[in-house]
Amino acid sequence: RSSDLDRMGAGGPLFIDVTWHPAGDPASDKETSSMIIANTALNYCGLETVLHMTCVNHSKTEITQHLEKAKRLGLKNIMALRGDPIGEEWEEEKEGFNFAIDLVKHIRCEFDDYFDICVAGYPKGHPEAETYEQDLKHLKEKVDAGADFVITQLFFRSEIGRA
Repeated sequence: RSSDLDRMGAGGPLFIDVTWHPAGDPASDKETSSMIIANTALNYCGLETVLHMTCVNHSKTEITQHLEKAKRLGLKNIMALRGDPIGEEWEEEKEGFNFAIDLVKHIRCEFDDYFDICVAGYPKGHPEAETYEQDLKHLKEKVDAGADFVITQLFFRSEIGRA
C-alpha cells in the first residue's frame, strides 16, 4: 500500500530495498509482488528503490524478462543475489545461473550500464565460504564483474565493520 510507503518515506531514507521471494510470484503484476511494490515505491511515492533479484531456479530467459520489466517500470537499482536453494541441498542450474556473479555478468552483458548493481557482502564471511579470505575473493570478483556497490548484513560490533 502506498500509504505505508509514504510513511516510510517521511523518515527520509537514502533508499528502500524490496526483497525478492520466489513463493510470492515476485515478477508478476499482483500488487503484492516485489516488482509492483518497487514500482509503487519509486514511481508513486518518489522513494529510491533497490529491487532484490535472485537467480536460483530461473532460466536466463526468465531473468532477462524480469530485468526488461524492471527497466520498463523505470527501476534502475538491482541487488543481484544467488538466493536460497529450494530443497535441502544446492543443485546446479544447467541452463541458468548458479551464483550472484553470474547474474551480475548477465545484467552487464544484456543491459550495459542501465542498472546500478548491488551485491551482498558478509562482514564475518558468507556462511558457505570455506574461509573469510575466499569470501573476500568472491566479493571482489562480483565487483570486478560489474557490481557498483555492496550492502552488508547488519552487525552489532563496530570493529567487525572496520576489518
